[in-house]
Amino acid sequence: MPLRKSDEQYLEELKALSAEPAAAALQVMKLPAPPAISEWLADLRLLVGVPFTNLAADERLLPRESIRFFYVDENWLDALQDGALSIGTQSSRDTRLQANLHAAIGRTTEIAVQQVRRRRRKKPLAEVVAPGGTATGFILRSALVAGWPGLEVRAFADTGGQQPIELLRLERLAPDVMLCIVSGQSGIPARIDLNEPSEGLQFGVVRRNLPLGLAIAPRWPGVTEPARTGKVVANDPNQWVPPVMRKKDGLDTRVLDVSKLRDNLKAKLVELGAMQQSDALAPGDVALQMVKSPEQQSFLAGQTMPLTRKPESPPVELEPLAKMDAETIFRELFRS
Repeated sequence: MPLRKSDEQYLEELKALSAEPAAAALQVMKLPAPPAISEWLADLRLLVGVPFTNLAADERLLPRESIRFFYVDENWLDALQDGALSIGTQSSRDTRLQANLHAAIGRTTEIAVQQVRRRRRKKPLAEVVAPGGTATGFILRSALVAGWPGLEVRAFADTGGQQPIELLRLERLAPDVMLCIVSGQSGIPARIDLNEPSEGLQFGVVRRNLPLGLAIAPRWPGVTEPARTGKVVANDPNQWVPPVMRKKDGLDTRVLDVSKLRDNLKAKLVELGAMQQSDALAPGDVALQMVKSPEQQSFLAGQTMPLTRKPESPPVELEPLAKMDAETIFRELFRS
């Protein structure tokens, strides 16, 4: 039967553990931080649990219908992490022990930061993670956040959208506020896209900053060239067809006059050479004309980019973003 240790023996063992040689040995062994600690610190470095007043000190810094891009200050995060780890520091020996473990904890935490979102989305974890780099991101305050819970965000290292950058955090902080943090491993993003949810394919019309207002971009019907079916015939918005609304008491309603709209669409397609007068614009072809694909807003580093549609659509004419206030920009975004 093992002998019970005395209080004096326990005290001596604790002293030996916290002595300088023992603490130095832990550093030599380069023990990684326990997963629970590294994951908790990774959340902290992704600003999880940080009061919003520390992100935007005043509401006027983030007005309604606005987006604010930022760099993540690694010095600020280091100070935040040091403050969290200082809770258990009660003596000079604790300080030495923590100093010796600081590098190991920092290394495992930086790696855990890159894995947090993958783990929560049940995606395969990266086999090799290179810590470092300057993380960036944005805070979006808009009705879009509440109106489209599935709002998609993508970041790219190039303006052509061919080199994706991983998102470290994408979360709604409030019904109309979204926070996004982008990995710094590939450098500062050159392009960030906000996409209407892909399942947002629907029937509708396009709203333009033109005197005609609402319009429908004519598409190739299936009766002429099958290879072009569904592609937009004319990229010039002046060639688009305005919708025809039913009237009530002499005023337009919000209900389409399908028969007149069909006739107008056929007339425009014939004029553009997309079909013959003898061809019939079948109900399926009319439905094809009404398809409204999800919309996309791109932000380029040091530049602006007009509202576009994906995957097949003509450009929508907007003034440069720099000349438009935020409310106007987001009023034009994802208009149904």
